[in-house]
Amino acid sequence: AWQRPGAERLAGSHESVASWRPLGEHRYAWDKSGRLTGHEMWSKTRSEQETRYRYDNRDQITSVLRLNADGPAQEERYRYTVNEQIAESRINGILSQHDYRNECVTQAGDSRYEYDTCGRVIKRTEQKRGFRPQEWRYRWDDFDRLREVKTPDGEVWQYRYDAFGRRTAKRNIIRAAWKQNHHTVSEVRYQWLGMALSASEKRYADGSPALREQWHYRGGFELLAKEARAAND
Repeated sequence: AWQRPGAERLAGSHESVASWRPLGEHRYAWDKSGRLTGHEMWSKTRSEQETRYRYDNRDQITSVLRLNADGPAQEERYRYTVNEQIAESRINGILSQHDYRNECVTQAGDSRYEYDTCGRVIKRTEQKRGFRPQEWRYRWDDFDRLREVKTPDGEVWQYRYDAFGRRTAKRNIIRAAWKQNHHTVSEVRYQWLGMALSASEKRYADGSPALREQWHYRGGFELLAKEARAAND
C-alpha cells in the first residue's frame, strides 16, 4: 500500500502477505523543489538500505549513495554536457564515458548502440575486457512499438499490443517450445483499466500460471496498492 502527503508525492509504502501482516516498509523524502532526496527500505526491525540523491541546479542527478545494512556502500556520480546529456558516469569507482550522435547515445561504458533511420535502437553490443561481445537486437513496427528482442543467450522475446497501443503480452518463443520445463516463465500477459496497468500474469512454458499481480488505483491513476499472488496461494 502507498501513502502520500498533501502535495501528492509518495511518502511511504508497505509490503505485506495475504493476511496483511507487514513484511517491510519503504520511506521517501523530498526537498522543497519536489525532488526525491532519500529512500529507505525497512524490514520489520531495521533499515536494510538507505539511498540518498543529490542534484545540480538543472535538477539533474549528480550523485546516488546507497548505504546497505549488510554490505559496503555503493556510490554513483554523474557529469553532464551543456545539452544536459550524461557525459560520464562513475559507479563504484568505475568510470564510463558516454558518446552521442544526433542526440542518440552511441557508447556508454562497455556498451555500444546502433539505430535505424527513425532513431530507434536496433542493436546493443556489450564488450567487457576478457569476455566475448554480447549482442542484443531489437525490432520495431511502424508505430514505434517494440516487437521483438533477441538476447545474447539465444532467447527471443516477442511483444503484442491492442488497438490502443497498449502492450497485452510478451512471449519467449524459445522457452515456450520446451513445454516440459514447468519452472521457466515463458509469457507475461497484461490487463489495462483505461491507460493504467491493472494486472499482469506470468505463465510457465506449459501454460500454467506462475504469478499474478494487480494494481489498485484511486481516481484512475493514483496508485494505492499492488497485490501479488503466486499460483499455489
